[in-house]
Formats: sequence, structure tokens, C-alpha cells
Amino acid sequence: MTTQQPSPPLFILLGFLFISGFASLVYQVLWMRELTLLFGATSYATAGTLAVFFGGLAIGGAIWSYRAPRAAQPLKEYGMLEIGVGLSGALYFSLMFVYAGVYTPLHEALGDMPALLLIAKMVLAAGVLLPPAILMGGTLPLMSQYVVGASGSLGRVGTLMYGINTLGAASGALAAGFWLPAWLGFYGAYLVAIVASLFIGAVSWVLGSRQPGLAFNTSVQPMRVKSQPTSRHSVSLISPKLIAAAAASGMFALALEVLWTRMFQQVLQNSVYTFSIILVIFLAALSAGAFVAKLFARTGISPWKVLAFLMTLAGIGALATPFLFYNLTDGMRYLGAGEQWSLYLFSVFSGAVLVLFLPGVAVGSVFPYLLRIAERSGEAGKVLGRLSAMNTTGAIVGSLLTGFVLLSAFGLWRSVQLIALMYFLLAVWIAFGNSRLLMAAPVLGLILAITIADPSGFPDVRLKKSENLLASWEGPDGTVSVVERKESLRIKVNNFYALGSSAAMEHEQNQTYIPLMPHPSPEHLFYLGMGTGITAGAGLRLPSKEITVTELIPEVITAGAEYFNEYALGLFTNERARVIARDGRNELRGSAKQYDAILADLFIPWRAGVGNVYSRDHYATARDRLRPGGIYVQWIPLYQVTDIEFWTIARTLLDVFPQVHVWRGDFYVDKPILALVGSVDAEPLSASAIIRNGRHLSGGRPGVNQTTLLAVTLPFYAGNLSESQEIVPKGPIHTDNNPVIDYQAPISHRNARAGKANWFIDKQFIDFLDQLITATPPNIDPYLSRLDPAARKFVLAGFSYHKGAMLEHIGQKEEAQYYLNSFVKLLPMRMDFKTTGEGSSAIEQAE
Repeated sequence: MTTQQPSPPLFILLGFLFISGFASLVYQVLWMRELTLLFGATSYATAGTLAVFFGGLAIGGAIWSYRAPRAAQPLKEYGMLEIGVGLSGALYFSLMFVYAGVYTPLHEALGDMPALLLIAKMVLAAGVLLPPAILMGGTLPLMSQYVVGASGSLGRVGTLMYGINTLGAASGALAAGFWLPAWLGFYGAYLVAIVASLFIGAVSWVLGSRQPGLAFNTSVQPMRVKSQPTSRHSVSLISPKLIAAAAASGMFALALEVLWTRMFQQVLQNSVYTFSIILVIFLAALSAGAFVAKLFARTGISPWKVLAFLMTLAGIGALATPFLFYNLTDGMRYLGAGEQWSLYLFSVFSGAVLVLFLPGVAVGSVFPYLLRIAERSGEAGKVLGRLSAMNTTGAIVGSLLTGFVLLSAFGLWRSVQLIALMYFLLAVWIAFGNSRLLMAAPVLGLILAITIADPSGFPDVRLKKSENLLASWEGPDGTVSVVERKESLRIKVNNFYALGSSAAMEHEQNQTYIPLMPHPSPEHLFYLGMGTGITAGAGLRLPSKEITVTELIPEVITAGAEYFNEYALGLFTNERARVIARDGRNELRGSAKQYDAILADLFIPWRAGVGNVYSRDHYATARDRLRPGGIYVQWIPLYQVTDIEFWTIARTLLDVFPQVHVWRGDFYVDKPILALVGSVDAEPLSASAIIRNGRHLSGGRPGVNQTTLLAVTLPFYAGNLSESQEIVPKGPIHTDNNPVIDYQAPISHRNARAGKANWFIDKQFIDFLDQLITATPPNIDPYLSRLDPAARKFVLAGFSYHKGAMLEHIGQKEEAQYYLNSFVKLLPMRMDFKTTGEGSSAIEQAE
């Protein structure tokens, strides 16, 4: 006679669900990031892969809603699913390696057909994501079948299980967003999730093997609850009303997540940390909502009345968030301005909690409470599986509909108002026929949302006193606006991220002219990032034959074409130029085309996702896309990086390119920019190339003085970093697996803003220029070997002028005068370089 072993304690099973939720969010964060690197960071590619993942969860829920009630050993089968998640996760690496090999020919074949290319990307994503996602979708139905069975206690126990699982997901989002990739790299973080899945899978399999039958079909009950059994072969159905409510709750909840994230994008640093904070708070609120639903499930109140009440609360919470947010931020001012890192995180976290947590709890209570209403509709696994499948399907629709339709059609504030209205309407529908008195609450909410509590009067863009809004666009990637300030135009994204201005036209054009003037044949150009288009437009004045410009945000292209085409020298209408809304890194990876020069814009390293274009993996791809003699130009805003980020970028570039030369973008003393120009086989700098390009730049006028062309170009050359590597401090390089910049730059940014760290300007920049020119003086620099001694003096003249100007700026006037006098002696003509100006084409961080 076989003796059945006692069932595991409930806290052990809940622990499995917590770890399962933790691992699933780690997987999701890492999968989305890796697929973004492969398929591109455009909103369509990201949304497509997310839809595939959520679709897998829905499929898994649907399959195991049928399978779970028939499982002979549900805990053992649960363990098999978790093991399957871990194993399929391990296979992910090999599949991604294969996909990387087929992606370039696929992109070449479909690159001109974006819709087909997106479908192909989704098919590839499905091959990677669907197997583990489907298995994940079956875990909760199986565990609920084991714990609850047909006892009729799904409302009390199922809500607890759902809440614990979601709390684990919030913990996983926190770990994946803050610590695991920074400590272990992405592969190490992925290994943590795999080990967690395999561990709980193995333990569950062992424990489940000792339980020969279903809990409710034996004398041993895993949960000692008051049993209200139904037949094992129950054919009772979940009502269409419940199915609709499950789908609607998922759709509205994910719509609000998209909208709330967009709301906080307007006032945050928008780094990997701040995005993680919003996600963690949202998931934690959903978890708390499940516990609220559990409390209501214990009451004797009519379930439909409770559901209508919870939906009304969700509508009130959704409607309140714009008002809470607008008042908390004092009209969309930058949150935590001037605070050092730890205080900034506290400001963001506390602010997001104040605005989002209670509304999120109300939103999060709706779906779990459906389990209470549906607990008599069949066995636990069937009910939870089917409802979660519909809820997840609704979530897919809600996120896509909001990101690609609602925001552009109605704007942020009206979209939030619309979701609140939908909650009130759903509450009216649920209350109809159950309680006329209860119907009064959502009806009142509808009236308030349309009249008094209307947030649509809030502005979409925060303006300074000197600014005038000309146009704005809401898209899936952010709010883009064109503002007029002091008779100049500028493009801004999400209020505090400026892409450049017409007042900085000369400065932005120089980001093309300076690195390309020495190039012998700048015919095929690729621009990674568009900004205003002024920088890329300058390429039209050089002997270029083809210019490709990639920009991640389509609305930025629209703004540039409508307001900056004249400043960009007709970039958006010239047949030589092609401006496309694509991820530039992904375009280089997918295309086999080669270029004479690839120019990367002034990317701010602390913004989420920007670290991807500073990685060794990206630099290696770009190197392979260069024609013989080609160059890669990495512009760096020194006033937005500390020495940590600067040297990390420099080491990474040196690890890929045998030659790295340094060029100034200006002689500014407060906001200098610098170009690190990498190449594999670039010839030594030739005076004839500068003269030829200079004449082309001047329209071919024969009277252009050759000495003048050299004198206005060579002072921008700062030195040869590849010949001066002894000045480069030891440290890590930035890779896709070890994203040093992604996790360090946001910390440096906040500490520098608070005066606790220093930007790479003033004394640090002066020391760097000193070390660079001392290690490899112009007279022995192999890159300058073809220049005569007189031309090399122009390089020293630029050094003397810039150092003198910066010394004067920091108050060392006597030493500054020495270098300024040297500049006059070294340059045979009078020339004035600007030491301050409107700023560069990348950032204006207005706090």
C-alpha cells in the first residue's frame, strides 16, 4: 500500500510563485533589451516583440485552462513547466546567435518594405519568445489547480497567489533594472533567472511526484479551506460578462501603464533607473490590488456590486492621476532638480508613489476580484487560465492601441480621461440589473470626468517665459515640439531634451565640416541621429553623392522637415539625401552598405538606450561598414559626461579602431564638444584634401586662399589618442553584455548636477589636452606626417587658444595670457574663434 506524503505548506508554494514572478520579469526585461539590440529600438519593433511575449502568456493560459483540471499531478506538471522555462531560456542564446546570422540578409531583402520587415521581425521574435512565454502562461493555472482544485475558494486563495506572483514580478523588475546587469552583466543576470526557474521546477517536480493524485480527489487537502466541491468533470461555463470584464481590465490597466510612463517621461532623467522605478511601482500596486481583492472576497456583499464598486474606484484613480501629477511637479517642472543621486532616486520614487500607487491599487484590484465571481464556474486551473488569457489579450490590445492610436489622436491628458470614462462605463454596465443605487457612483464619475475633473486643459509642453510653442506632436516615442525662443527655433522632446536650434546653425554644421574636411573622398555618408537635420544638411555642401540619416522618433523628422529644411540646406527635399525613421545602430547591422564616414550625433549617455551606441559591439559593426579609408565619428558633449564616461567611451573605441584621433567641435569654455574619430586604415592627414573640400564648400571659387583653409581647419585638431594610450587610465570597456555607461552615467549626471562630481570640462579638459599634445606632439604625430612644419603650427595654435580661453574662464588670467600670446605668434593671420555660443545640437538640460 502506497502512503501519500503530506502536501507542502502553503508558504512554500507561495514562495515558488514569488520566485517564478521574479524570474519572469527578469526574463522579460532582458529579452526585450536583447531583441531591441537585434531588431532595433523603434517603437514598432519594441511593441511587436512585446505583443509576441504577451501573446505567448495568453496562449499558455488558454492551453492550461484546459489542461490543468486534467493533470494527474498538477504540482509535478508545474515543476516541468518551470524546468521548461529554464531550458528554453538557455536555448535562447543559441537561437539569438543563429538569428544574428540571418538578420542581415533578411534586412537586405525587406529593408525597403517596413511592414514586411516588421512582420519578419515578429516571426523571428516568436521563435525565441513563444516557447518560454507559453510555458510561463501555464504556471499559475497549474499551481492554482493544485492548491485550490475544485474547493470553491479561488476568490480567497487565488487572489493571494496572484498577488504574491505579481509581487515577485515587481521584485524582478527592480533587480533587473537596478542591480543584476550592473553587477553580473546581462548574461549573468540571465543565468540568475535560469537557475531560479530550474530550482523551483526541480523542487516542485520532486514534491509533486510524491502526490499521486489531485488534491481535491484525495483525503489530503493542500489547502485546508471550507470545501464547496464541484464535479471533477464540471461543464459550468464562465459567463461572457466575466470574459469581457477580464479583457477590459487588462486593456485599461496596460493603457494606463503606457500613459503614466509617458506622463513621468516629461519630468524625469529617463534613464534605465527611472523607467524601472515606474514599472516597479506599477507592479507593486497591482500586487497590493490583489490583496485588496482578497479582503473584499471575504465579505458577504454581492460580488457584482463589489466589482462595480472596484471599477468605479479604478476610474476615479485614473482620473485623479493627471491632477496629482501636475500639482506634484508644479506644472511639469523637472522632478528632483539639482539633487544628488540618492536624493534624486528618493524624489522620483516618492513622487511616483504619491501619484500612482493608490490609483494603481484600485486598477489592480479589478482582475483578481473576478476570480471571486468566477470561482463557482469550474475548477481553479480552468477559471484562472481562461480569465488570465483574456486579461493578457486585453493587455496587448491596450498597450498597442494607446501607444499608436490614442496618444497621437487625443494627446496624453485626454487619453487618461478616456480610460477613466471607460472604467465608469464598465462599472455602469456591471451594476446595471444588480443595484440602481450603485449605478449612481459611476454615473457621477462620468459627469465629473466630462465637466469639472477634465484634465485636457493642462498643456502638453512646458514653456519658458521666452518661448512660444509653434507645433507639437504626440507619438509612441514621446512628445515632440518646436518652440521659438529669441527669434530662433528649436526641437524639444519630452520638455527637457533639446535636439538643437537654428541659432546654433554654424556650430551644428561644424559637426560635419570638422571631421570630414580632411577626408579625401567624403561621398557616402551615414548619420546616426538627426537632431534638427542641420548637421546632416551640411554634408550636402561637401562632394557627397549619398547621405543616409537615421532618426529613431518619426515625429522629429516631421518637425525637422516642416521647420528646419531651410536651415538644413534642403536636406529633407534633396535627392541625394535619405532621411528614415529607423534605429541607426540596427540599420548598420542589418544593411551591407558601406560608407566613407559614419557620424554619431551628440548622444547623452545617461538616457535609457543611448548606451547601445557607445558599445564595443556597435563600434565593431560600424567598423565593418566603412569603406577603405573610412572614419567613424563619435561626438561627445563634454559638459554632460564625467571623466568616468569619457574614458569608458575612449577605451571602448580604442579597443575597436587601430587609429583614434581627437578633434574639437568648438573652442567653447563652458559647453565644449569633442569628436573621437576612429579608423582602420585612414591615410595621414593631407593638406590637399582639406583644400579640395574647402573649395567645394566655398562653391568652387578659385580665389580661396589655401593657407586660410588650413588655418581655419587644423586648429580644431587636438591630438592622436591611439599614439598616446599611456594617458588612458585602466578601466572597463562598454559592451552589450557589460553596459557600464547605462548604469554609471545616470549616477554621474545627478551627482554632477548637485556639485558632487565634475563634468569633463575646465581643469579636467585642460589636463587632458595637455597630456594629449605632450604624449604625441604635432612634430612626431604620424597622422600629421604629410604636413609641413608651418601647417603643424596651426595645431599648436588651436591648443594654445583653447587652453588660454579655458584658463581665463577659470580665473587663471596670467597663465591664460601666455597661451593667448602664443596663439597670436603661431597663426599668421588674425582669427577669432568663439568661446561661447548657443550650444550644440544635442542637449539642453533645463532644470
